Amino acid sequence: MIIRDDPGEARRVWAAQLAHNLATEADEPDPWVGSVDDVAKRLADYLDIGFSTLVVSALAPFDEETFERLISEVAPAARHAVLSDRGGLRAPMEGGRHPRAS
Repeated sequence: MIIRDDPGEARRVWAAQLAHNLATEADEPDPWVGSVDDVAKRLADYLDIGFSTLVVSALAPFDEETFERLISEVAPAARHAVLSDRGGLRAPMEGGRHPRAS
Protein backbone atom coordinates (compact mmCIF):
# COMPACT_ATOMS: atom_id res chain seq x y z
CA MET A 1 0.00 0.00 0.00
CA ILE A 2 1.30 3.41 -1.01
CA ILE A 3 -0.68 6.64 -0.64
CA ARG A 4 0.27 9.88 -2.38
CA ASP A 5 -1.63 12.89 -3.72
CA ASP A 6 -0.33 12.02 -7.19
CA PRO A 7 -1.19 8.43 -8.19
CA GLY A 8 1.82 8.43 -10.54
CA GLU A 9 4.12 9.21 -7.63
CA ALA A 10 2.46 6.43 -5.60
CA ARG A 11 3.20 4.02 -8.45
CA ARG A 12 6.86 5.15 -8.56
CA VAL A 13 7.27 4.62 -4.81
CA TRP A 14 5.60 1.20 -5.12
CA ALA A 15 7.95 0.25 -7.98
CA ALA A 16 10.96 1.30 -5.87
CA GLN A 17 9.74 -0.86 -2.98
CA LEU A 18 9.31 -3.84 -5.29
CA ALA A 19 12.83 -3.33 -6.67
CA HIS A 20 14.30 -2.95 -3.17
CA ASN A 21 12.74 -6.31 -2.23
CA LEU A 22 13.69 -8.02 -5.50
CA ALA A 23 9.98 -8.53 -6.12
CA THR A 24 7.78 -8.04 -9.15
CA GLU A 25 4.17 -7.03 -9.65
CA ALA A 26 3.43 -10.75 -9.99
CA ASP A 27 4.47 -11.14 -6.33
CA GLU A 28 2.03 -8.42 -5.25
CA PRO A 29 -0.69 -8.55 -7.93
CA ASP A 30 -3.29 -6.22 -6.42
CA PRO A 31 -1.56 -3.42 -4.49
CA TRP A 32 -3.54 -0.58 -2.95
CA VAL A 33 -1.64 2.24 -4.61
CA GLY A 34 -2.92 5.73 -5.33
CA SER A 35 -4.48 8.81 -3.82
CA VAL A 36 -6.34 9.04 -0.52
CA ASP A 37 -9.62 8.77 -2.46
CA ASP A 38 -8.43 5.73 -4.42
CA VAL A 39 -7.44 3.80 -1.31
CA ALA A 40 -10.44 5.02 0.73
CA LYS A 41 -12.83 3.69 -1.95
CA ARG A 42 -11.21 0.27 -1.78
CA LEU A 43 -11.34 0.26 2.01
CA ALA A 44 -14.97 1.45 2.01
CA ASP A 45 -15.94 -1.54 -0.14
CA TYR A 46 -14.68 -3.86 2.61
CA LEU A 47 -16.25 -1.85 5.42
CA ASP A 48 -19.55 -1.87 3.59
CA ILE A 49 -19.73 -5.66 3.54
CA GLY A 50 -18.90 -5.97 7.22
CA PHE A 51 -15.14 -6.06 7.62
CA SER A 52 -13.96 -4.13 10.66
CA THR A 53 -10.22 -4.85 10.61
CA LEU A 54 -7.57 -4.15 7.99
CA VAL A 55 -4.23 -5.93 8.05
CA VAL A 56 -1.66 -4.02 6.02
CA SER A 57 1.12 -5.99 4.40
CA ALA A 58 3.95 -3.53 3.82
CA LEU A 59 7.22 -3.97 2.02
CA ALA A 60 10.46 -2.56 3.36
CA PRO A 61 11.51 0.16 3.54
CA PHE A 62 8.31 1.08 5.33
CA ASP A 63 6.63 4.20 4.04
CA GLU A 64 5.78 6.46 6.98
CA GLU A 65 3.74 8.84 4.84
CA THR A 66 1.43 5.99 3.83
CA PHE A 67 0.89 4.84 7.41
CA GLU A 68 0.24 8.38 8.64
CA ARG A 69 -2.21 9.09 5.82
CA LEU A 70 -3.94 5.73 6.23
CA ILE A 71 -4.74 6.61 9.83
CA SER A 72 -5.42 10.33 9.47
CA GLU A 73 -7.08 10.57 6.04
CA VAL A 74 -8.01 7.24 4.45
CA ALA A 75 -9.75 5.54 7.39
CA PRO A 76 -11.95 8.57 8.22
CA ALA A 77 -12.81 9.07 4.52
CA ALA A 78 -13.77 5.41 4.11
CA ARG A 79 -15.92 5.45 7.26
CA HIS A 80 -17.61 8.64 6.09
CA ALA A 81 -18.31 7.12 2.67
CA VAL A 82 -19.94 4.05 4.21
CA LEU A 83 -22.02 6.10 6.65
CA SER A 84 -23.09 8.52 3.89
CA ASP A 85 -24.18 5.62 1.68
CA ARG A 86 -26.26 4.31 4.58
CA GLY A 87 -27.88 7.65 5.29
CA GLY A 88 -25.90 8.18 8.47
CA LEU A 89 -26.72 4.76 9.94
CA ARG A 90 -24.26 2.86 12.09
CA ALA A 91 -21.21 1.24 10.55
CA PRO A 92 -21.61 -2.40 9.43
CA MET A 93 -19.88 -3.85 12.51
CA GLU A 94 -20.98 -2.73 15.92
CA GLY A 95 -20.06 -4.54 19.10
CA GLY A 96 -18.29 -7.27 17.14
CA ARG A 97 -21.48 -8.46 15.39
CA HIS A 98 -22.81 -7.75 11.97
CA PRO A 99 -26.26 -6.09 12.31
CA ARG A 100 -27.84 -8.64 9.95
CA ALA A 101 -26.55 -11.51 12.16
CA SER A 102 -29.19 -10.77 14.80
